[in-house]
Amino acid sequence: MRKRFVEIGSADFDTCLPLAQAGWRGVCVEPVPYLYERVREQYEGLNVHVMNTAISDRDGSLEMAVAREDGWLTGCSHVISDHHKGYKLSENKDRVGDFDLKISVSCMTLDNLLGYMDHLDFLKIDAEGHELNIIMDYSFRLKPSLIKIEHKHVDDTLIARKLEENGYLVWTEKDDIYGLI
Repeated sequence: MRKRFVEIGSADFDTCLPLAQAGWRGVCVEPVPYLYERVREQYEGLNVHVMNTAISDRDGSLEMAVAREDGWLTGCSHVISDHHKGYKLSENKDRVGDFDLKISVSCMTLDNLLGYMDHLDFLKIDAEGHELNIIMDYSFRLKPSLIKIEHKHVDDTLIARKLEENGYLVWTEKDDIYGLI
């Protein structure tokens, strides 16, 4: 069985590129159009499906604030819809003018994204504060072997509890929480 990864919030990082280059199958999800195009180009010719959508706790659409393309801000776009549970970087007084572009994007649940899969080796979620919405709604019908979730903008204790309740060994590093089954 071929190894499989899913990366939610791909931006234009190359985190899972070595996996794809080693023959893994993958799905990369990026809602911001210009970042989606970069990810699509990055994985061209590899067995990776790149999707221009957001993952959330519902299907439909949601509003996002898009960061200006400038150094570390690139890729820091985030959900601004009312049901968003995490911190909104665009509301920080030091970030005035950094998130002036607002867009509406399609969204789907993690259950719907993973619904056709029979196994998943690695799941990475970096959704700039929307991680709680994603993981708290997930059924864990399919249990990825390893999960990595950025927790900078959310309560990591809630994520840890949800992972532990679903049989994961959990540990936390500076910006990420890991679950291993």
